[in-house]
Amino acid sequence: MSTPDGLIIHFDEEKRNYIINEMKQRNGFSDALSVYDWEMKKLQVVLISFTGTTIDFICLATKGNRVVTAKSRVEFSDLVDLDSIPLDEIKMHLSSNTK
Repeated sequence: MSTPDGLIIHFDEEKRNYIINEMKQRNGFSDALSVYDWEMKKLQVVLISFTGTTIDFICLATKGNRVVTAKSRVEFSDLVDLDSIPLDEIKMHLSSNTK
């Protein structure tokens, strides 16, 4: 039996957040992320945080090719706005091995 899993990604650079927030209006964006230290499936459900204190979107993420040292291209699609759910409200539902 497989275990449910997913990722929470916190985009913590203010200028980049602005650009990504503008691009999400098209219901998708891509970025180069350091993904060498965690397993990412080809297609994965991802929660996105722009503040570190809220979960702002849920979407699908597709891992692409390595684009620079230790970074891979990740395409984010089918974004659904979660209206900034406080992270504290969902922490109790996360497993102890959540990174």
